Amino acid sequence: NALNDFIFSRYQHFIASFSPATTDIRPYSWNGFETRIRYTYVGELNSNIQLQENFDSDIRRRIKKAQELDHEVIMDNSDTYINHAWELEQQSFKRQHFQQSGFTKQQFLSFIKTFSGEGSSMVFTMIHEGAPIASVVTVHEKTRGIAYYWQAGASKDYLSPGLNQLLVQRIIEHYISEGYKKFDLVGADTDTIARYKSTFNFPLVPMYSVIKSRGMTKFGLMIKKFV
Repeated sequence: NALNDFIFSRYQHFIASFSPATTDIRPYSWNGFETRIRYTYVGELNSNIQLQENFDSDIRRRIKKAQELDHEVIMDNSDTYINHAWELEQQSFKRQHFQQSGFTKQQFLSFIKTFSGEGSSMVFTMIHEGAPIASVVTVHEKTRGIAYYWQAGASKDYLSPGLNQLLVQRIIEHYISEGYKKFDLVGADTDTIARYKSTFNFPLVPMYSVIKSRGMTKFGLMIKKFV
């Protein structure tokens, strides 16, 4: 009840997705939240060689081909690379016909800067021929040894050569070298995204999400279902 009161003293609409480690969301259900089951892929970071062997053969072929191209992976949380991440993410959303990412640009910048200031986030950017062509923003929990593939985007002109897959491999290599034990690909509920993430052959894991609205926000969402 206290959490419910806290949330709706500040917000009209609330939605949250929990990590697979959260297995009991009954208090939310008891307080009138709508509960949903979602899915993600979570891999054990034992060794990079073992992980690569588990990738689909097509992904291994793409990565091998991409390694021969001019490329550089940059880890940088400066405004320049956060802006690249935002722009590449927006390109991906438009290409997949999604309405929006759920963030304004200012919220996106603020979130990454806040978490990177705490040492809990990193922007990985793939540079090809001097230009940023793909980006992944990760969030990580050092104490639990888990890293999350939080937001990603790529230029439509560089989807085939395998540079996106190579970027994911480089990110995994980084977290293995830092002693992390798990890598969560964060979400497998959208068809095209799930098919892409499934090629890394991480186990599919269920997770919970909750949602609740109040007042006119709730009424507006109900109306929207019939429009």
